[in-house]
Amino acid sequence: MHPWEKGHWLPGVLSKNHVKELIDGAYIDKVTNFLETADYSSIDLTLSDVGFRMICGSIKPCGAPAQPYKSFLNNEKYAEKLTMDAKGCFNLKASQCYVFYLKEILTPKLSGSNIYGMATAKSSV
Repeated sequence: MHPWEKGHWLPGVLSKNHVKELIDGAYIDKVTNFLETADYSSIDLTLSDVGFRMICGSIKPCGAPAQPYKSFLNNEKYAEKLTMDAKGCFNLKASQCYVFYLKEILTPKLSGSNIYGMATAKSSV
């Protein structure tokens, strides 16, 4: 039985405890430092070492699942894969749009559920 089927989850934003249940149940994977990154109803996500500079600016996800966002990232007309410098850092420039893969992943165990994530911009992003 999935955690959200136990009757104590109400529709809306998941609480810190709900997110912890999803992590403990392997619905969300690769989360490190949960206690430091989780807030009352959110979790800070961490960037992976795979990033892209968007050549034409921001492209919002669109179309059916047949058109995954990865198709834009793999198209040299729209995106350029970034490489790290000798120190293992990316050199990003102002007024450019970048897309990075996240370290955290939603596992296939969430498939078919009505749970999804939403990212919000922060002043630190």
